Amino acid sequence: MGKTRIKRKPTKLEAISLLILMFAVFAVGTKLGLNYVPLMICVAAYSIFIAWRCGYTWKEQEKAINNRIGRAVPVLSIFLGVGALVGSFMFSGTIPMLIYYGIQIISAKWIYLCAFLLCAIFSILTGTANGSVSTAGLATMSIGLAMDGVNLGLLAGAILCGATIGDKLSPLSDTTIMASAVTENDVMDHIKHQAKVVVPAALITLVIYIVIGITTHTDASVINATSQGLLDSMDMIYKWSWILLLPAVVVVMGSVMKWSTTVTLVAASALALAIGVGFQGFAIKDGVTAIYQGFQCKMALGARPDMVLDAISAETLTVLQRGGLTSMSKPFFTIFICFYFAATAELAGTMEVLLDMIAGFVKNTVSLVLSTGVAMVLLECVCGSSTPATAIAGPLFKKKYEDMGLHSLNLAREIEDFGTGSTAFIPWSSSCQLYIGILGLNAMTYLRYSFMNWFIWIIAIVFAITGIGIKKLDKKPEEATE
Repeated sequence: MGKTRIKRKPTKLEAISLLILMFAVFAVGTKLGLNYVPLMICVAAYSIFIAWRCGYTWKEQEKAINNRIGRAVPVLSIFLGVGALVGSFMFSGTIPMLIYYGIQIISAKWIYLCAFLLCAIFSILTGTANGSVSTAGLATMSIGLAMDGVNLGLLAGAILCGATIGDKLSPLSDTTIMASAVTENDVMDHIKHQAKVVVPAALITLVIYIVIGITTHTDASVINATSQGLLDSMDMIYKWSWILLLPAVVVVMGSVMKWSTTVTLVAASALALAIGVGFQGFAIKDGVTAIYQGFQCKMALGARPDMVLDAISAETLTVLQRGGLTSMSKPFFTIFICFYFAATAELAGTMEVLLDMIAGFVKNTVSLVLSTGVAMVLLECVCGSSTPATAIAGPLFKKKYEDMGLHSLNLAREIEDFGTGSTAFIPWSSSCQLYIGILGLNAMTYLRYSFMNWFIWIIAIVFAITGIGIKKLDKKPEEATE
């Protein structure tokens, strides 16, 4: 018989060493431009090593990991469903139609409001801020460049504010799904709780853009060469009809009626596939490929034999050729590996030791919320991405919230309040570099005009001070009420 190992909690040095390694690995990785998936593997491996030093065998750790991943299967399936949905929506023409008509209704008087609303709609339907900025944001910024009297900094801020809405509230957003996963909450419950902060901030921001529109004395409108090329290319690829909106309606209905997220994604994707084949005339084989690998403009050649592929603008390729199950492989593997880290760190008590050290600074709800916010920003500065930052912050703070009688939905919300979208302002992050490249402005310029992000941070702190919108645990967690 094997020798029974004595189990113990990690020492403070061991717990701190995990944090130090975490910061060091991601700092170096960000500097060298390394993929954060293998970096997370290094962190998970070290967490497993600490658990082994604390007396836990691999079999015990494997059991804990399996239990954690087992609970995450619905979340992992959502990641894949999101990729399939974006690919199918491109195949049907659902997303392209929103961009197509959105571009044509924009004027200088209302360009900030239109940029905000168009990017919000696109990000809610796709769940991606990067994708929204790269498409709807690129189109509106291009139009703004061709107009007289447009404040490009204010326009860039409106684009980012709109894109942030979907990144926080869309059931298709990887950060929304991950925040739910690491705090072990239902995605729709998290979105409902998150909306208590995001919706007021969005409405205040909306009023600001309406006031700007009312006080702007110009009706100038223009579609420049870039936007016209995008419109002409989409005209070659798609036919337009109200029927293309039906898959988006399914997503909205699923959210409102609290259908299973996975069922909603599958239903919307299936309908979009049927529309792409039945209405657009595309081949079903290409539809299946779009769901798996993403949409490709060449898929329209069978239904549009007169289409000249070389005539399609580069901007159109950037806008349309996206989605598919494979596009979600990075966040899928990241969260899978993060559960190795979370399960072993929780099993060994590493998180408990770290929380005991943080507890000295946390006296009430306000300090807990502020600690979560500061931790998220610091982690994102080191990691250069909100994905690993979310994966680390969830397990780190979850027990502390519950010990203070607060539901972990509050933690999921604070992770998104202070984390989701913040990488747009961190110069060395991939998101910030993407936005700089698309918008043509430095981060400090559009940070000043990102009103909604400021309002979200302010409202989150006000809620913590007043207790408004804070969900507490009852003696029986399953009976907790708003």
